[in-house]
Amino acid sequence: HDYAKGYIVGLMQVATAPQADGGIRQAAAIHLKNISAKGWEPKREESPRLHEEDKTTIRANILESFIQSPELIRSQLTEVMRVAVQHDFPERWPDLLTTLMGHLGTDDIARVYGAVQVIQVICRKYEFRDKDERTVLTPVIENAFPRLLQMLQSLIANEAQRNDKTLAA
Repeated sequence: HDYAKGYIVGLMQVATAPQADGGIRQAAAIHLKNISAKGWEPKREESPRLHEEDKTTIRANILESFIQSPELIRSQLTEVMRVAVQHDFPERWPDLLTTLMGHLGTDDIARVYGAVQVIQVICRKYEFRDKDERTVLTPVIENAFPRLLQMLQSLIANEAQRNDKTLAA
């Protein structure tokens, strides 16, 4: 049964297992995405729903799974992340911003990329909301945007230096 306790956690483990066959990983990731979309917070009360323990496990591991996975799997995990952010951030996922800031503070490109992807998902959640509903974004903007600006300025400076060296040669 797709909504049995532990089932989606097992799907995520298969989807992110580097030793598993790529096709099996992709199928598990697609199934994980589809079950998450239908069962995270179903529209109808009588519809099957995911267990809270499973959702907690997914929230605790989805970012790291995203970071460690190839693009084919990452695209499916992005949708699982979107569903989790849509329904659980910030109320049931208060530590997400702290985790993202930790990743932005590293030189690990995969971690930075993962954090930027999640920040984009968070911003899209509130993109068309009323101003008072967007106050949730204030800590994201105050904490993440200065670091992102610093990173972009550094990239631009490095590119300019590279271009200067190319012209001088």
